[in-house]
Formats: sequence, structure tokens, C-alpha cells
Amino acid sequence: FVERPESSSFSTQSEPLMNDATHMTYSITVLTGNRWGADSEVDLFMTIYGDVKKSDLIVLEENEVYYCRLFQPHPAHHRHPHHTQPLHVHCAWLQARVPKFGQNQLDTFHTVQPHLGTLQKVVLGHDVKGYGAGIFIDHVLITENVVEGRQFVFYINKWFDSGQVDGKLVRTVPLSAFYYIGSIPSEATPTLGRWEFVLHSGLPTGEGGTTSNLRFIGFGSTGVSISVVDNDNSLQKVPSTSLIQIDFGTDIGELLKVRIEVDGVGAKPDYYIEYVEMRDLDTEERLAIRVSNWLDVTGTRTKKPQAFRELAAQLVGEYSDSGVFPLVSGKDEKKGDYSFKVECVHLGKIQYIKIYPDFTDLGRDIFDGLSLLQNIYDKRGVPSIGVAEGIIASSSWVRQSTHDPYRFTLTESHVQDWEDDEEDMKRNGTKERRQFKKMGYESNSLFSAIKPLFTRSKKKDEEAIESDDWLLSFTVDGSPTPPRVMLVVETDEFEMERVEPSEGDPATIMHYQLQRSPPVGRVDKLRIWSSPDLDPANLLHVHRMRLVNRANNEQIRYPAAESPFEPDSIVEFPAVYPDMAPRISIQYTVAMETLEMSDDAFVPYVQITGSDSNTGFRPLHGAQWEIGSRVQFVFEAIDIGTPTQVQLRLEPHDAPGPIRWSGNVMVAGAGSETHYTIDGAM
Repeated sequence: FVERPESSSFSTQSEPLMNDATHMTYSITVLTGNRWGADSEVDLFMTIYGDVKKSDLIVLEENEVYYCRLFQPHPAHHRHPHHTQPLHVHCAWLQARVPKFGQNQLDTFHTVQPHLGTLQKVVLGHDVKGYGAGIFIDHVLITENVVEGRQFVFYINKWFDSGQVDGKLVRTVPLSAFYYIGSIPSEATPTLGRWEFVLHSGLPTGEGGTTSNLRFIGFGSTGVSISVVDNDNSLQKVPSTSLIQIDFGTDIGELLKVRIEVDGVGAKPDYYIEYVEMRDLDTEERLAIRVSNWLDVTGTRTKKPQAFRELAAQLVGEYSDSGVFPLVSGKDEKKGDYSFKVECVHLGKIQYIKIYPDFTDLGRDIFDGLSLLQNIYDKRGVPSIGVAEGIIASSSWVRQSTHDPYRFTLTESHVQDWEDDEEDMKRNGTKERRQFKKMGYESNSLFSAIKPLFTRSKKKDEEAIESDDWLLSFTVDGSPTPPRVMLVVETDEFEMERVEPSEGDPATIMHYQLQRSPPVGRVDKLRIWSSPDLDPANLLHVHRMRLVNRANNEQIRYPAAESPFEPDSIVEFPAVYPDMAPRISIQYTVAMETLEMSDDAFVPYVQITGSDSNTGFRPLHGAQWEIGSRVQFVFEAIDIGTPTQVQLRLEPHDAPGPIRWSGNVMVAGAGSETHYTIDGAM
């Protein structure tokens, strides 16, 4: 157990949060992502940077409750926990009352720091290498604990794991936005959709002013509103601030996002925005959003220009759309593929993509005819028929981030005129005739269009290990009789050896190890087999489990392995790796018809082998074995794929002797049924 030091650097939720003229109490809230293997037992460290000063290095400790401390170097800090460490070093996460950094879990810490001013960025990370040892962080909130305080948002949505994507353990995260807590509106004060915007424009060098006119597009829960703002002197001479008031009206419902666009007019069409302050004139709700980027019409300012030019596209999701942006980079000449990136507010599930070509006059006329034919099919109720499916693009796929384990594949295409698309006319506020190709899902099947992707790092930074040193630790209560434990790799089973506890080790934790050369490979599941000598009135209960390969610190955790074990029973647990869905558990039914058997009593065990794994030999209890009888057994096992083989093992009940059994066996599971005939002796 880690003792809490008596230091003014600590603050718990039960203690008063004190502020004075020079110091501020900040609440730090971390949301761990809702991803497979996103949870972690690491201690995070953070430095907060404000426009006045930066904080000390802060440690957000996994195994402590509601407080953080200033970082102090300690000899027990290791990037790779060494296999010679005592066993209790591996027990902190198992013993925590409520472990921090669980999947899709919010954890809040408090720290007292000098006044930092308006926060600009955070440096966040940990120092524990090992695949699965890291964490996936969705976002971080930092709140000033005063009545008129602010809440700062840092969106991350990335892995901090040496075995995932880019392998980074530490990241610098810029501020996304901040909110004035005291301005949170009450339900008694409705909004009329009137907003005030303060645009902080330009770079310190004097660049970034624009001659373009601005267009504000408000996306609400029930509609879209568009307002055009003419250019003035404050937009051209920068750095500057410009105050603009927009009435989006009440028809759009709750305002979800605002898009600011430039029309590209004049000698300086591009525009640089540092950040935008927003205020609801009715409710006095206030927030500020960091932009720090160009509205790039010319395509010369950034690598990801986001204004219409040449071949362009538009992503449409379940919440809103991305706006029109150019496809001007990343062309693969050999494959004819275009790749592009665009920044926008989260769109939800991608519904379709629109591609806008820049045709010649002849091409436009041809496209007109194709659009007319497509319109005929659509009006006759057969929209699944696509016209000119190979024109412009034959397929497309969209991925939100390299840290996302899937992408959307869009292959069903329609050619269309913009002037016939009421949705586009409303959102873009124009009747300009524009042709586009719309690509969505085949047969409206969203599920089949989502393709899984691996996010494991392809880098070979980690040295290959010559042998395994697996250590399994788990918390138990009830019966002290230890079970048998096996690691399963595909169809191979490796039994782990019980490690006797040393003096000072918690009595509620059991340890098992497997040292083997060469390495066994990627573990698929754990198999735990309880003793037949268990007292039915005092069953074995397994709670949290932790599996680590001490040779390279690869980690797998089981935060909710709540399972009581009946005597002589087997329970399997799938390995949960980062961004890889674990195999599901399936009920298997084994029906056995006896045709011939010897007179000696026996205990039968059955194992089903499939295309991916096996069930292990399962004891079949409670049946009366007689010639001509049919008995049925049901048990759960991690999905083994398509069953291909069944094996029957017979052990004498009392004195050893020859045992013979022959009969028919039926195996059913996951909608399939397979029949076998067994004729064997032991």
C-alpha cells in the first residue's frame, strides 16, 4: 500500500479548496476513452502552461483517491518493471478500491498552483513502456475553482502507448476551448439565437488580414441558418479584434456548431483567426474557442486548405457536415487514389461523401444526361441502381484518425445536380447550379461498411524477446484452494505454475507464472480450472486480474472478472488488447448417445477443437451412462471458430482398468451443428 505523505502539495475532495491572491486550486478531470484496452494503471504526469506562467510537474496517481502531487524523482520509478521486483509491486491496481483510469471513466484530481492565467496547452504523459501498459485519453478538463472561474477543454482522442500507432508516451496538447462557468444558462432563460462573436485576427507579424467577406453558418438541432458579413477595416489590418453580432433565429433549435467561411474576394482572400469569443445575447452564456489557423482559399498557407478549389469534397455525418474542401494533395499516380485531410467538428457516423468535379463544357453536358437518368431511377423507387458508377471515383473511405480502429467504406454512388438538392441549397444559401457525385453505403448497410483496422504500431522499437516471463495476479475471496491456470494460444495450452506468496504479500491475491523459451506468441485467453475439492458452501470468487509479461512489460488487465467457480469447473477469459474486440463467449451443447460401453465406472472429459482455438477438456458431471441412453451437456467457452473435431477422454472412477465407450456425439454452438461418431478405448 502507498501511504499518503503529509504535505501541503496534496488536496482531497473532503478538504477545503483554498485560493489566495497568488495561488489557485485547479481541478483536473481526465476522461479515459471508451475503447478496448483503454484502461491503465499508470501514473500520469502533467505540466500546465498558461499565458502568465507554467505549473510544476504534477503527478495524477492511479492508486490514490482524488488528489495529485508535485513530481519528485523516486528510485522506484521504472520504465520497465523488472522481473526481480517483489510480487507486491504488481498488486497496487488489484487492491485499489476504485481503480482510476478505467475504460470510459472520469477521474478528477485537485492541485494548488500559482495563478497560471489563461491556459494555453498541457504536456501530458507517463513513462511506462509496454504494449497494453498505456492509456487512451479522450479529453482533459481543467477548472478554476472560483465562482467566476473558467473550464478549459483539451481534446486529445489519442493513445499514450508504446505499442500503439506512433508509440508516443508524452504529448503536447493545445487548448481547444474554454467556458465561463458562471455563464451557464438556466432553463428559465430561453435563447432566441442571437450571438455576439469577437474575432481575434492575424499573426503578430501583421499577416492574416483579409479582404474577403465572411459567412457565418449556424448548425442547430433542427436546422441551419446563414448570415453574410461584409468586410471592414478591422478584418484587413491585423492583429485586431472584430465584434460581430449574428441572429441565427429560433428555427434552428439548439446551436450545435458555427462555421466561418471566406468568399475569396480581393487581394488578400485568405484569413487567419487566432481564437473566437462567443456570447449568447439572451442567456449571457460565454465561451472561447481556439482556432490558430488559416481560412485558406488560395491553398498556399497550409497543407490542408479548407475552401473550395478544383476537385472538392464534402463529408456528411449524422450530426452535420464538414463544409466543402479541396482535394489537391496526396495523389497516388500509380493507383489513381486521392488522399486528403480536413479538420471539423465531430460529425458522428459518416453517412455519405459528395465529390464536386470541375468539368469542361462537354463533360458538364455528359454529366447532365447521366444525372437525368439517375433521377428517373430515383423517382421510380429504385435508388440502388447507380449511373456511371466509375466516373470521377469508384469508391472512397473515411477514417476519423489514425488512432481510430475502423474506417467507413462508401461505394454506392449517384450522380446529381446541386440545384435539385434542397439540402445543399438550404445550407449553402445559393441556387448556383453545381454537379456532384454522392457516395454512400451499399444497400444502406452501415454495419458492413465499417471496416476494422489495426492500430498497433508497426515500429520495431521494442527489442524482440528470447523468452517469456508471464505473471498472472488476481484477487480472490472464498475458498483458499488454488485453481489451475492455463494460457491459451490458438489451440496450444500452457499451464502456469503457482507462485507461493512471500512474507508481507496480501493473502487475497494469488500469483501464477510461466517462464518459457521460445515465447508462446500472442495470448488469446486465460483458462482457470477450479479444484474438485471446493466446498460448495465456500466457493472460489475471482475478481480483478492482471497479466504481464515481465520480459517486455506487455500487459492485459481484467477489471471486471467477477466469477464464482463451482467445484471442478472451467471459466475462460478472453485477452483484451488495445483497440481489438475480445472474442465473445458462446454456449456449446454436447449431446452423447451411448452405443456400447464397458462395465467400469468412469469420468468423461470432452474437448471441442475449432478453426481458431479449443475449449480444453471439460468434465461432464451428473450423467447416468447406459447403453442406448442419450445425455446432454452445456458449457460456456470463448468462441473457437468453426468446430472441426471433438475428443473424448475417459478416466476410471475408482481402480484403473480398461474402459471402452462407443457412440454418437453432436456438438452445437453459434448456430452450427456437427455430428461425430466415436469408438475408443482407454
